[in-house]
Amino acid sequence: MYFKYGSEVPGGRGYTVRPAESKKETQGREAFLRDFKRESCTTGDKLKVVDTKSVIKHHIVRISSLRNYLLLMASFRAFLNSPVGPKTTHFWGPVANWGFVAAGLVDMQKPPEMISGNMTAAMCIYSALFMRFAWMVQPRNYLLLACHVSNESVQLYQLSRWARAQGYLSQKKDEASSQ
Repeated sequence: MYFKYGSEVPGGRGYTVRPAESKKETQGREAFLRDFKRESCTTGDKLKVVDTKSVIKHHIVRISSLRNYLLLMASFRAFLNSPVGPKTTHFWGPVANWGFVAAGLVDMQKPPEMISGNMTAAMCIYSALFMRFAWMVQPRNYLLLACHVSNESVQLYQLSRWARAQGYLSQKKDEASSQ
């Protein structure tokens, strides 16, 4: 059994184990390590001797990477098939609602005179109602909850900007300063 670096692996990385000869298949681990210890592998034009410890360490790293990859794929598959995964409206509704948050963040750059008080108040009420819905629905939709918490804070800030521009908040300050 021998390893050749790079030439048979897609992408040219890692070690490839070629099929062993039949007599080596029956040998134990020690025989494999003894035979492998002084074998070489090619890297481009150069020929280098591979140390057994480095090869074993390399394979342990590759195995742990494979384990992490498999765990990641299992987690992704579980999310894909979950009750709030991308195959349901419990996922796509909140994704679409992040547009409200993005629009509110963009509107922070605009002058407060352009803010509609009625629409901003309606958005505040909408987000408050749907925060409760996201908490009460089974299974709990944390993505929807996070979306509406974010939207509520953005819209409340916009409403405070509008109220300041209309003079609703500054009148109370003027009354407090005159007394």
